[in-house]
Amino acid sequence: MFEFIRQLFHRPILALELLGASFFINVLGLASSIYVMQVLNRYVSHGIDATLLTLSAGVILAIAMEYMFRQLRMRLGQGIHTHPNVQLATNIFTVITGARAAALEQVSPDLRREAASNLAIIQQTYTPTNLVAILDLPFTLLALAALLMLNPTIAMIAASFLGALLLISLVSHARLRKPMEELAIAMSRSGALAGTALREVETVRAFGAAGPMRRLWWKHQIDTTNLQHQVHYRQMRLQSISQAMGALMSVGIIATGAKMAVNGQMDMGVMIGVNILAGRALAPVIRFAQIGGMLAKARHALAMLKRFGQIPMEPMRGAAIRAYQGRLELQDLSFAYPGATTPLFESLNLMLEPGHSLSVIGGNGAGKTTLARILTGIYEPTRGQVLVDGSNLRQLLPEWWRRQLVYLPQEPGFMDGTIRENLMACNAGLDEAGLNRVVKLAGLERFLSEHPEGFDAKLMGGGINLALGQRRRLALARALASNGRLVIFDEPTEGLDAAGRAAAFQALGALSQEGRTVVVFSHDPTLVRGAAMTLDLDAKPTPRLIHNHPPDTKPSSATAGGDAS
Repeated sequence: MFEFIRQLFHRPILALELLGASFFINVLGLASSIYVMQVLNRYVSHGIDATLLTLSAGVILAIAMEYMFRQLRMRLGQGIHTHPNVQLATNIFTVITGARAAALEQVSPDLRREAASNLAIIQQTYTPTNLVAILDLPFTLLALAALLMLNPTIAMIAASFLGALLLISLVSHARLRKPMEELAIAMSRSGALAGTALREVETVRAFGAAGPMRRLWWKHQIDTTNLQHQVHYRQMRLQSISQAMGALMSVGIIATGAKMAVNGQMDMGVMIGVNILAGRALAPVIRFAQIGGMLAKARHALAMLKRFGQIPMEPMRGAAIRAYQGRLELQDLSFAYPGATTPLFESLNLMLEPGHSLSVIGGNGAGKTTLARILTGIYEPTRGQVLVDGSNLRQLLPEWWRRQLVYLPQEPGFMDGTIRENLMACNAGLDEAGLNRVVKLAGLERFLSEHPEGFDAKLMGGGINLALGQRRRLALARALASNGRLVIFDEPTEGLDAAGRAAAFQALGALSQEGRTVVVFSHDPTLVRGAAMTLDLDAKPTPRLIHNHPPDTKPSSATAGGDAS
């Protein structure tokens, strides 16, 4: 409910118009009760048709005006909610796409996966329909005031039931918080398990994981079902209490009114009218009780999204070099993963002049991919700095820097969209000739020519609908689509056949001949021998830098922290 209030304060003028419409709706809503009382007391007693016609015309006009105000209020309510919901969705997606990669990876997969589902819960809860239900709540006082003018005793009876039901609703909503949170966690675990089963089809079958996963699924479903029953029981109990309170209030009002009518203190028209009026006063409280479960779930979803929104973001502002030449320098570079007792590497120093090449070698886990991500700005070093043409990478705009790269990651992933959209993501100005050029260099020309949709073929699930070799070649084509001056290839020949390897070699050769600076992370001896320098990350903690010499000369080496001779 506090989120409703926050959204109202966000648009104060619109909120005042909304409150004004609610006021007129509730005032006009009194007309039906007054109509009943007047018809029973004036027309039935005297039988004058003109009186009935006048009363009927008046109440019909009131109903029509109430309808128009309700339509107006619904449109105003949409205006209140549209901007906050869109803004919230945009903020969450901005975090997903713009958070620091290292920080985002520290967030539990469950929380990352829940971000989208929590957003849907909030958008389904904070709707104009639920907003007007909350706004009608204070106007029960208007109905009670009308009852008080008609009969103070009846007004006290109605107020007692209304107050009791409102108190019960607030207590029930508060007690729903914990089971709602537990239910959200349980459903998240089930979703994660289902996602694994759908994504890792081969692993589940080939390594006998189906049996253990089924048993775990059974346990999750038992836990989820028990929590769902608990939540639904409390919600249904509150609805039953609401209905019972409404019926008991009607009994109390009718019984009291009948007694007063017998004693001559109230006529029959007023007795029936106040009963209708009391029911109208109770309706907003019952509606508030019904949406309590949704509000509790949305409150938990908002808390989760607020935690998600606190993830550190990449800078949205920064400098840009007018014409990057391709110079790369690492100064006292160190990196350690959060919680690690020792750094992955430290005291790394090297200078790579424009147009020169560097090969980075090391076993699995030595830090090749981590260093590649540091060079792209995806990760930040624990200590030291990366200089590009003498400027600290931390001070440069990340978006600008990544346009200077020709980047091929070890594990290629793609956006869900067409091949054309993926190739043009880093170079929106790429024309048809450019597309055909990079596809030919990557060895994908035959695949696309034989595919019925060509460049408009859809990629799904990060490209999982393509074979591994095709994904690697497509990632190579995407890298070549960039006009960047710094080439970063992480295991460019991994997962490729002979033709694919030849395409990768040819692409690297072409990039090198164009004078671009090349950094290749690879075990491939052919790629290693072709580089001017080799960085060995297996040397711990300070990597070893080797200056490669012509074949007839023995290469000399030194630690990366000192000068190589």
